[in-house]
Parts: sequence; C-alpha cells; structure tokens
Amino acid sequence: MNIKVIIPIFFSILVGFLFGRVIINNYEDTTVNAFNEGEKTYFIEIGEYSSYDDVKKIKDVSNYLIVYENDNYKVYAGITKNKENANKIKDFYVDSFNNINVREKYINNENFIVQLKEYDKVMSIITKKDDLVSVQKIIFSNYKEMVLLDDTND
Repeated sequence: MNIKVIIPIFFSILVGFLFGRVIINNYEDTTVNAFNEGEKTYFIEIGEYSSYDDVKKIKDVSNYLIVYENDNYKVYAGITKNKENANKIKDFYVDSFNNINVREKYINNENFIVQLKEYDKVMSIITKKDDLVSVQKIIFSNYKEMVLLDDTND
C-alpha cells in the first residue's frame, strides 16, 4: 500500500478513538439510573461487631460512624464517592485496624451526594489524619441526618 493512504487511515482511527473516549467519559458522568438504585459510594469499614459493648471498646469511637445492619454493628471510618479517597482513608487506618474493607453502597439521597462530592474535593488534598477525621465527622453527621433519618421516615 501507498504511504499516502496509510497515514490518513491511521490518523482517522486515532481521532475516532479519542472522540469515542471523550463521549464515553462524558456519558459515564451524566448517566441517570433507570431503576433509582442510587449513586455508588464507598464506605470504609473498620469493624463488624455483634454487640454494642464491643463497639464501645474501640479507641475514639466517636470519630466513627456506627450503623446497625444485618444484626451486627458496623463501624465505618469514612464515606466517599472517590475510589482514590477511599484508598487514602484506608491507608490512614491500616496501622490501627486489622480488617479494613472498602464496601460499595448505593445512596439515593441527592442532597447528601452533592455535599459528599464537595467534601471529596477537600478529601483529595488532605494529608493529616486529624484533618481527615474532622471532615469525616461532618460527612457522618450529614449521612445520619439526610440518609439514615430519611430512611426511617419512609
């Protein structure tokens, strides 16, 4: 084949690929869930306990979110929409807790999701554990107020 034919074909494929990536990325950011399943968030679980007395033994327990789910008390160190932030939170607590898990959960409350996205911007620049704890306390109080109390009113 002639080089005059190969070069335009190569560039056409490259431009098509780049436009495709831009459209797919834009589509993923603006999709609407058809089944109202909520938006994916990451909960950083640092423990699961069968009794509340076991939960109270955790040092600085007021820094964490405690939720009663499936007959167990689950203790969370953080909530985020960003996978990198979830790993950052996990890294902050890896020395203190043995079994840290990142759980995916879907949340329907739009107001909470909007606030969580704003706090994720702050979370991405945090470098100290104390700052992380402060931001997460605010997120936890918003979660309790907007999501947990909203679920009990349904």
